[in-house]
Amino acid sequence: MNMNIHKIILGFISGILLLCSACGDKYVDWRNGPVEPYEPEDDGSVWVRPTEGIRGRPVWGFRNGIRIGIHPLSGPRGLIRVYTPYTLYSGPSVDKMINFIAFEPTPHGKGKGFSEMENSALDRVQGKRFWSGNTSDPTAFPDPQYPAAGVVSTEHGVEKLRVYIFSEQFVNGADVYVRITFSADNPHRFELETLRREDSPELRYFVLSATMGNYARLRTLHLADGVEKVSTALWPSYKGTGFTDRNWTPFTQMITDKEGGVWYIASPNEENPGDVANINYPAGTHVNWFYYGLFATQYWYCPTPTATLSGAVNGRYAYWSSSASIPGGISFENFEMQENFQMGQKYVFGVTLLKLALFAPFFTRYSLNRNRYSPRPGQKTGQKLLKNSFGRKIKTTSK
Repeated sequence: MNMNIHKIILGFISGILLLCSACGDKYVDWRNGPVEPYEPEDDGSVWVRPTEGIRGRPVWGFRNGIRIGIHPLSGPRGLIRVYTPYTLYSGPSVDKMINFIAFEPTPHGKGKGFSEMENSALDRVQGKRFWSGNTSDPTAFPDPQYPAAGVVSTEHGVEKLRVYIFSEQFVNGADVYVRITFSADNPHRFELETLRREDSPELRYFVLSATMGNYARLRTLHLADGVEKVSTALWPSYKGTGFTDRNWTPFTQMITDKEGGVWYIASPNEENPGDVANINYPAGTHVNWFYYGLFATQYWYCPTPTATLSGAVNGRYAYWSSSASIPGGISFENFEMQENFQMGQKYVFGVTLLKLALFAPFFTRYSLNRNRYSPRPGQKTGQKLLKNSFGRKIKTTSK
């Protein structure tokens, strides 16, 4: 993107945000995010999305499923928020995100960019500015008070919601954005298509990194042939307050499906991670880190992987910006796929309440341990639940 266009857009955004610091709003304090729990009114639509031309919240997704949001909603800048109200059974608000997704582009011959960590060129505050659009034109909806509604269409009989999320240019020159698609028959996942603007440097990588695995205390990676990687075994002696080095998994060791797609799957190693009353959170742990949710499996899926694809995780022993140790030991923090950049490559991020026993028969090269991965007591099974979580028709029954 031309730098002059960036300056115009970002200058406009800055003015709006400064103006809003003196404004009131039913749901949002535009400096600090939501000021009260929010649940969208039921208008009969499957979707939650802004109303175009009306000041509103930048949230898109399913009324009864997964959603995304961007700043100025609560949380750091330079991150897509991932909301999964269907995983929560208690706690302060459905506004609590289960994870974030960062943009991390790397042009050829240059270092990696970090959307969460880099300062904005606009105000020198940490975190790149994100904004929304209905098309690939980044100038159409620069005002964060009036986000794009997204576009609803019907394809092959299935309703879809699409929205573009843009970022200001990175220090390394990368100028990237994503197109996000929700499909009405898959309410627990969404697709991200990685894109760059014409005047951006050529990219070696454009990584989408889920950055907050330690909130749900993800500790187990599920790989091909029944192999698992467990965070406490990968870094058994680490007790620091920073990040561990990344651990890499080539795509040849990942679970594949019968259509050639590759799955990178992470779950907690606790049966009931949201039983807050019985979790030993250390004194001084901020309440924001208390997980009020059900056992939920998070995953990345690439339907058309290249031979360069790999998965990576790092770990944290203590919560971010804190010395409070994570109950149960070190957990995964960043959770991502990486491969050589291809314009328009698609990745799916999902959060499901299913355990592996209910969808493993769809995979190839997966050896199921039924004792460990049996359904929870009362777990619903069946074709509809499987399709809702993974978008595939899988013939299986629990045993």
